[in-house]
Amino acid sequence: MIEPSSIENLKAIIDISDVISSYIPLKKSGGNFVCVCPFHNDKNPSMSISPSKGIFHCFACKASGDAIKFIMDYEKLANMYNFTLTYTKEQNSHKIDKKVLENLNLHYKSLLYKNQEALNYLYNRSINDAMIEIWELGWASENQNTLN
Repeated sequence: MIEPSSIENLKAIIDISDVISSYIPLKKSGGNFVCVCPFHNDKNPSMSISPSKGIFHCFACKASGDAIKFIMDYEKLANMYNFTLTYTKEQNSHKIDKKVLENLNLHYKSLLYKNQEALNYLYNRSINDAMIEIWELGWASENQNTLN
């Protein structure tokens, strides 16, 4: 049996919007999210998810609870209709690629060594290659091509 304190600790660290968005698409609405409720025949977003409070609530069918309750109800709904949910190993496909900043950093670092003027500036400031590597310094030009 799982200790209740362990469940409470889990609830404290999870983001309910991440949990629910792995089942259904969410739309940002101020500090909250809204979606079409999966627990009744819904055509308009009637379910609200509050990440700050860690709860969801449907204003139409009155379904509500925390992330764990959502998963339990959603899985129960599938079982009730003798439907088997299939899962992918892939995380949310609509999430951003977290390597974008890492790749951009590598790009700027490579540009630094192609610009002798920028390198001389750093060397004149007593910044050596070891420091450049440790601090991951790079260089970005002022033109639009860098942004593109």
